Amino acid sequence: MAAAANVQQFVEVLKNDDEKWAWLSKRVDGMLQKGQLLVFVKSIASAEELSQNFQDFLEKKTEFLHGDLDQGERMRILRNVRKRVVDVLIATDVAARGLDLPSIATVVSYDAARDIETHTHRIGRTGRAGAAGEAYTLLTGDDQNKKMAALLVENLEQANQAVPEDLKGLAMKYGPFRAAKLEGRTFLGKKKGAGKVEKSAFGLGFDGASRQKETVQDLAKRLDKEADQLAALNRQKISGGMRAGRMHGDEEAGKCMQDLEQVPTG
Repeated sequence: MAAAANVQQFVEVLKNDDEKWAWLSKRVDGMLQKGQLLVFVKSIASAEELSQNFQDFLEKKTEFLHGDLDQGERMRILRNVRKRVVDVLIATDVAARGLDLPSIATVVSYDAARDIETHTHRIGRTGRAGAAGEAYTLLTGDDQNKKMAALLVENLEQANQAVPEDLKGLAMKYGPFRAAKLEGRTFLGKKKGAGKVEKSAFGLGFDGASRQKETVQDLAKRLDKEADQLAALNRQKISGGMRAGRMHGDEEAGKCMQDLEQVPTG
């Protein structure tokens, strides 16, 4: 399931959301011995709560990055991360595309990504420039997590890698996946008998026609190439005098990546 050969991935299946903090808090010190930690959450409210937990209970220097920050605040946060003033960076998916922080050694998807493509973007934020990295995904038993479990199992099987039993068990609770397995079919993330591909399958490389199935490794390479192209375009825009305005909401994340790419390293 690795997006790159140097990134080792783990999936943890937990009973409920309450177990997530207990799981993470026990492992933070070990993770930080390897480098900085990037934690992905699904909302600004979740980021604020988790940031407070890190500071109140673990006394870790924490920042959180999301789409409602203005340009100056985003740059200040990323400057502190690059200077290693920050132990833990908590982010919504505004940070997933184009963020290049070589000091990030571990990525934790505290809340599961909405699809495989977003998941692959997240784990690609570690293991930069050939460095070793680790990525953890925390899943629970809700419907979205069941579907994500099924898609992760599909990727593992395509890559001929072992599938953890608890992950397989969660995936089997997702109806379309269970039906495919009981019928001896490969689960492709699309409806039975339908010619159209579900949106979730696009992240796996299915466009209903010409695109061949992608492994996670191939997908990661393609997405990183797209991120590099986006960064280059943004640099051209900035050098031409264009300024980014205030962005609202993570749905506009792609429009603010110039801020992430222009942070000075010193």
